Amino acid sequence: GHRTGVIRLAFSGDGETLVSASADGDVRVWDLRRKPVIDTQGVGELVANRPQLRSPGAPRGLALVENRLIVGGERGLKVFDLKGGGPPRDVPIRGRFLRAMAVSGDGRKLATTNGRVLEFWDLKTVELECSKVLNAFQSLEVIGLAFEPLELDPHRPGGTGWRLVSTDDKGGGKMWDVTPTDAVEGAAEKLTAADVHDLSGHGEPIESLAFAPNGKTLVTGSRDRTIKCWDPLTGAD
Repeated sequence: GHRTGVIRLAFSGDGETLVSASADGDVRVWDLRRKPVIDTQGVGELVANRPQLRSPGAPRGLALVENRLIVGGERGLKVFDLKGGGPPRDVPIRGRFLRAMAVSGDGRKLATTNGRVLEFWDLKTVELECSKVLNAFQSLEVIGLAFEPLELDPHRPGGTGWRLVSTDDKGGGKMWDVTPTDAVEGAAEKLTAADVHDLSGHGEPIESLAFAPNGKTLVTGSRDRTIKCWDPLTGAD
């Protein structure tokens, strides 16, 4: 097992592989088909524990897409090829440190932030599609991100795309509609991010946030010892 506390977990889309990461940067990949999930020796058979599967510092997020593992570290993203092996690909983000990352419910998009800028990536290629600079005149830093699990209904406000929630270190948050723009045929898809709702009411930073599976409720938990439920369509609690 890990030598220090496990702080990040991520499943593959088919639920057959689990990735775990500990505070010392150790990243392990487990095949859940090879052992029962309940096992005193671990949740599955360890299938990848090579020396290069490490992240400098404590990982800030994990994403497993097909045979590629994306680890969000303090200095950006590392992309590991779990099938072919070899050294990881380093993908820098804007700014010095990664504060948070989130994967869209359909596994197509990745959102990252250094606290001041939101960046959106194509998970298949791990190429940057667009970025959104936050209000530079406010002393806020984004510390949490979460995607609504379902794509936006084209018949509701916001149209097609994804809804993303960001939370800040002052107890507030925002909902964003991330939508594809019209692109020239053959060009990579481009995205825009529009601020649609403010989340206010917590007195301390929001430490955790989660959507209901149907996407109709967002729940936030704060250091102020309160839990709030939000309507993603209206932003009301």
